[in-house]
Amino acid sequence: MVQARIIRQEKDLFRVETVAGNLCEGCTSCSKGRGGLEVLAKADRDYRPGELVDIDMPSADLNAAAFWVYGLPLIIILAGIYLGTLLAPVIGLGNWSEVVGVTLGIALGAVYYLVMKTRQGDMNKTGRFTATIVGPASSNLCQLETSLSKGE
Repeated sequence: MVQARIIRQEKDLFRVETVAGNLCEGCTSCSKGRGGLEVLAKADRDYRPGELVDIDMPSADLNAAAFWVYGLPLIIILAGIYLGTLLAPVIGLGNWSEVVGVTLGIALGAVYYLVMKTRQGDMNKTGRFTATIVGPASSNLCQLETSLSKGE
């Protein structure tokens, strides 16, 4: 679980910003401690802007989201580089195969980014990668310490 501050309500979801606990000052043990990450979260009741809440996301959804954000783009870029180096001699640019490969890799990565950016609204509707507001903030413990004590 991570503490967050309600920023605003967007239809049936809340935009929240993660906040670092009091004990996180100067700590670099986890990225949660830095705070400032904005995410959409669903809730079973209303909250007002400025309220502190605890948010959570199932591990499977968190891992899947990380794959979609980091893993798949990396695979697409590397595949583009590989295909570009294979394609360059075929189109008569054998001496420029590395340049063609990198260009194709970056282009495919950009296309992936644009497709995902346009589908972001659809993904928010399904709620699969949306955090859940568990309730009002429970404590000011270190985020890492809280996660470890719950076996996450």
